[in-house]
Amino acid sequence: MCGIVGIIGKDAARKVINSLKILEYRGYDSAGIAVMLNGRIEVRKAAGTIENLISRYPDILEMRGELSIGHTRWATHGKVSDSNAHPITDCSRRIAVVHNGTIDNYMEIRERLSAKHEFRTETDTEVIAHLIEEKLNRGLGRLEAFVSAISELRGEYAVACMFEGANELYLARNRIPLVIGVGEGENYCASDVIALLNLTNKFIYVNDGEFALITSKNIDVWRFEEGRLIPVEKRINLVDWSPSMTSKGKYEHFMLKEIFEQEDVVKRILMESRRYIKGALSILEETMKNGGRIIFLAAGTSYHASMVGKYLLNSLLGYPSEVSIASEFTRWNLRGLSEDDLVIAVS
Repeated sequence: MCGIVGIIGKDAARKVINSLKILEYRGYDSAGIAVMLNGRIEVRKAAGTIENLISRYPDILEMRGELSIGHTRWATHGKVSDSNAHPITDCSRRIAVVHNGTIDNYMEIRERLSAKHEFRTETDTEVIAHLIEEKLNRGLGRLEAFVSAISELRGEYAVACMFEGANELYLARNRIPLVIGVGEGENYCASDVIALLNLTNKFIYVNDGEFALITSKNIDVWRFEEGRLIPVEKRINLVDWSPSMTSKGKYEHFMLKEIFEQEDVVKRILMESRRYIKGALSILEETMKNGGRIIFLAAGTSYHASMVGKYLLNSLLGYPSEVSIASEFTRWNLRGLSEDDLVIAVS
């Protein structure tokens, strides 16, 4: 799955690279960033890892612009190549776009624009940049051009866009996650909260069909209805996750980290959940008193965790329970349930 990061603030390029590294868990085949330097957009991108990108362009961490967008790509439309990596630009290279998702009508748009626009990639993303450029050429302002272009897209997407000469980030979301990070004198966007935890714990969640304009001091969000932008009041959410969650620490990879941290995680959950445990035990007791069954539904590692739960219920409380793989718990099993049974579904 692709990853998106955008930052308006000091040392933006370095921060974008660091946040992209956190998103490596999603998997990717190429990476790139765009940085605003002296009012012009500079793009650095390459097939391969982020380390390969840094090795190819040693200046990338020294770029001192205060606006940058970055992307890790998992190829869908077009082969893995330097040119197909994001950010993608328009003909004049005055617009840079990063995109996660799939544009269903990209071929239709590409054919319509191909007479006046030079396409340099095989991606569906490129039509976004050229479509925005087309709107600008018709006299629309940046926000109007962005909203008008995005409104023509069919499919699912999270988009971040920057324009030459403007320290602004333009965002749009439809069925693909996108969050805004709120900072002090700087603001951010990303595909995932975890990418920005080293920078902020304040987040705004962009909903489907919403557009946003971010500067270093302001965040504006709208929805587009009946041909006009309607302002949307957004709540700032505080996320209490630890930044250490974004780092492998002393471990070679995240799987080892998760395995060795289980003891501490269980201890913390028990300490933080003491006020809930009594209520949970009363539900279990009531189920047993009424002759009901305790059934865990789970899959993968959650199935194994449920097996531990079954063992603990039996050994500590003497309560029998069952564990079923969720996908194998069919409507025939549902018919065997009674109102006294307790089903615990583990995601």
